[in-house]
Amino acid sequence: MQFRSKTIFTGVVWSLVDTIANFALKFFFALAITRMLSPRDYGLVAYTGLFLGIASWLSEGGFGLALIQKKDPVESDYSTGYFFNVLVSILFCMAYFIMAPWMASYFGEPDLENIMKVMSITLVLNSLCYIHLIKLIKNIQFKQQAVLNFISSVISGTIGLTMAYYGYGYWALIFQTLSGAVLKMVGLWAVVRWRPVFVFSWYSFKEQFKFGSKVFFQGLFESIFREINSLVVGKSYHTSALGNYSRGQKFYDLFIIQTGTAFNKVLYPAMAKEADKAELQKKIYVKVYNLLFFIMAPVSVFLFLLAEPLIQVLLTQKWHDAVPYMRLFFIAGFVATLMSFNSSTMLSSNRPNIFLVMDIIHKSLMAIALLLTFKISIKAIIVGWLVVNYLFFIIYELMMFKLQYFEKGKYIKMLQVLLGLLPGIAFHYVMQHFVSGQLYTLLLNIVFQPVIYLAVMRLSGASVYKDFSLLIKPMLPAKIRFVI
Repeated sequence: MQFRSKTIFTGVVWSLVDTIANFALKFFFALAITRMLSPRDYGLVAYTGLFLGIASWLSEGGFGLALIQKKDPVESDYSTGYFFNVLVSILFCMAYFIMAPWMASYFGEPDLENIMKVMSITLVLNSLCYIHLIKLIKNIQFKQQAVLNFISSVISGTIGLTMAYYGYGYWALIFQTLSGAVLKMVGLWAVVRWRPVFVFSWYSFKEQFKFGSKVFFQGLFESIFREINSLVVGKSYHTSALGNYSRGQKFYDLFIIQTGTAFNKVLYPAMAKEADKAELQKKIYVKVYNLLFFIMAPVSVFLFLLAEPLIQVLLTQKWHDAVPYMRLFFIAGFVATLMSFNSSTMLSSNRPNIFLVMDIIHKSLMAIALLLTFKISIKAIIVGWLVVNYLFFIIYELMMFKLQYFEKGKYIKMLQVLLGLLPGIAFHYVMQHFVSGQLYTLLLNIVFQPVIYLAVMRLSGASVYKDFSLLIKPMLPAKIRFVI
C-alpha cells in the first residue's frame, strides 16, 4: 500500500507538472496568436469542434477506459481496441471530406470546407497512438507523457505563432493542431514500446464494449452537448460572435477543466486498481474532493474578478466582447472539477450504468435549457448552461451520498473555503478605488490574492488547509516549508 501511495503521489505530481507546463505554453501561444487573429478566425475553427468531438468518441468507443478498468488485459485486448479505433477514425475522416461542402453551405462560410477536410486528418493521427497513451495512463507513467506534451506544445505552438505572424489567419490554428497531433503520435510510438499484432478478438471486443459502451454513449452526449451551443451561437449570432464565445469557453477550459483533468487522469486508474477495496477508495475520495474545492474555488473567484483586465491586457480591446462570456463560464469553476471527479469515482467503482443514467439526466437538462434560451441572447445560453451544471451538481451529490461517498464535515469545509475568499474579494474592490489601469490591477491581484487566501486559511485553522499543507510541504525545499 505504501508503494502504491507513493506511485499515485508521483503520478499526481507529474500530472500537475504536465498540466502546469502545458498550461503555461498553451497560455503563451494562445495569447500571442489571439492578439494577431480576429474573432472570426476563431469562430471558423470553433465550428469543427462538434464534428471532431463526436467522431473521436465514436472511434474510441469507450475502449480506453475499459482497458484501464480491466485488471490484466492481454495483447489481444489492446490490439482489438487499436484496430477498431483506427478503422472507425478512417471512416469518419472520409465522411467529413464528403460532408464538408454541405456544412460550409449551411453555415454560410465557404472557408469552412477546407478547414473541415484538413482538421479531420487529426482523427486518424490520434487513433494511431490512442492505445499507446492508454498504456501510459494505466501504468501511471506521467513523466514520459509530460515530456512528450511539452515538446509537442513548444514545436506546434511555434508553428502556429509563425503562421499567424506571417498573416495566414485561421490556418495558423489549424496547423498548430495538426502538427501537435503528428508530434504526439511520433512521440508516443517512440516512448511506448508496444506495437499492435494483427489480431481482432470478438470476445475481447464484446467484453470491452460491455463496459465501454456506457462510457461511449456518455462521451458521445458530452461531445454533442458541449459543442452544440457553439453551433447554435454561430448559426444564430454570426461567426464573430462565436469567436468571442469560443474565447471565453477556451479560457475556462484552460484554467478550470485542465486542472481537474490533471487530477482525474491520475486518480481514475489509481482508484480503479483499488475498486475491490471500497473503504480505501472512499477515504481517497473524501481527501481529494476537499482538496479540489480548496484549490479550484479561489481560482474561479480570481478569474471571475479579473476577466476584464485579463482580456484588456493580454488579448487587446478587440476581444472585449468576450469578457461577460468568460465571467459566466468561470462561475462554473466552483463545481466543474468536483462533478468530473464524481464521474471518475463512479466509473472507477465499476458502476458504468449509474454513470450513464446520470449523464443522460445532465444532457436532458442541458437540452431543455438550450431550447429555452437560444433565442434570447448568448449570455442567456451560458446562464442556462450554468444553472443546469449547478442543479446537476446537487443531483450528483445526492447520488454520491446514497453510495456512501461522503464525510460529515464536507460542506463545513467547503463553507470555510468560501468564507476564506471574502478578504481577497474585499481587497480587489477596495483596491479599484486607489489603482487605475488594468495592468496594475492584474499584477497586484496576482501577487496579493494567493497570499491573502492562504494566510486567512492558515490563521483560521481550517482542517482542509491542514490537508493541503501536508500535501504541499514535502514538495517544497526544507528552508521554506515554514511558509505553508
